[in-house]
Amino acid sequence: MRETNKLICWSKSREEGFDEAAERTYALLQMLREHGEEVYPRYQGKRRKNKVPFEWNLENFKKAFRKSGDKDSRDIGYMMWFLSTPEEKTQACIMFSNGTRSPLLQNTLKIQLSPNFSFYEEENIHNVEQIFRKCIDRFDPYWAAVINTNNTSRPEYKESSLDECVHWLNYWGPEQVEEVGEEKIQKAPLLAVEKHDEGYLLKLQPSPIRSDEEEDFRRQLNANRYFGW
Repeated sequence: MRETNKLICWSKSREEGFDEAAERTYALLQMLREHGEEVYPRYQGKRRKNKVPFEWNLENFKKAFRKSGDKDSRDIGYMMWFLSTPEEKTQACIMFSNGTRSPLLQNTLKIQLSPNFSFYEEENIHNVEQIFRKCIDRFDPYWAAVINTNNTSRPEYKESSLDECVHWLNYWGPEQVEEVGEEKIQKAPLLAVEKHDEGYLLKLQPSPIRSDEEEDFRRQLNANRYFGW
């Protein structure tokens, strides 16, 4: 089975102007550009027919960012897609909504890694961990994780939301820490638990979850049961 892995961040809406939202998003995407071809936001849009690389400078990005917003409601924010390559079999897809001001909505960042990405090689594992940490610092999420979508599609998880599941890499913000309990988090049966600002970084195991490895599944299931999920 081909593994499908995503990095997901959820951030609360905030009161901020266009320039602040655009510049914050631009800084995040610049960080991804520095991490190599696997997550390079090279082509704007979610359609493969676009084969013109995006011209990366702040002025050009602000123009594209403004066009991606809803003309009738600024509270909804801005939504954009980028692809690393037009080739579907090898492309990473980066999607984000940012600049959301309505308290009923949230900002979202999703990075779907290429199906051909060698996710289980040591160098790539380290690279994804670094990207995850930097996304947390730049996107300010209340929840984030690197998930194996094949595994979370198993029947055991179908009634659970993504934030009620322990993934390979996790970030829980202050509200989830308060809900679960700091002492319980610190004693969790995980490889690593690290205080990060007002939240926690949690790592289930050394390498990403494999959907065809029963041991990985059991480890994830045991962690979920520990937290009452």
